[in-house]
Amino acid sequence: MTKPIPVDVFPIQKTYGSFGDAIEGANKHPRQKQAKRDSERLSDTSFVDARWSDRDFVLQFSNGMHLHVYVQAPDVLWQLSEAPPDVDTPHGVGSTPSILRWGGDIGDLMMDCSSLIEKRRGAHFWQLFVNETGFFVYLHSQLILSFTALRRTDSNRCILHVCEEV
Repeated sequence: MTKPIPVDVFPIQKTYGSFGDAIEGANKHPRQKQAKRDSERLSDTSFVDARWSDRDFVLQFSNGMHLHVYVQAPDVLWQLSEAPPDVDTPHGVGSTPSILRWGGDIGDLMMDCSSLIEKRRGAHFWQLFVNETGFFVYLHSQLILSFTALRRTDSNRCILHVCEEV
């Protein structure tokens, strides 16, 4: 069993008065144009595989492109390139899940990146999306792959939280 990692979220940078305002705000996000351009570069591709560390996630697509998702507190950033990024990503499918220790009533929750990646292999790419809370990868017939920034409360170090959303 891995040792739990104590975590907390970063304070919310921006809030909205209504659901409609939140959608409009997300569509006007400063990096939304980059997400659309990168989505075009990944059109007609399929997800192949991924490698990761606690701060970096590298997704590979069938056209040979690599999507490097990384955390720079409190933001989640990304870069799409033909060559794999020069980052240390020691984990892949088959790696042990992480246990995140949240404060309060939430308690310990498992973050199993291996199972998230394994079940998405071969899925057709749909789109990338970004908003104030994180970065999102949409693949056909799959739940949304969500990347958000967390703060380790034992070291104040920033890490990626990876999960799936509806």
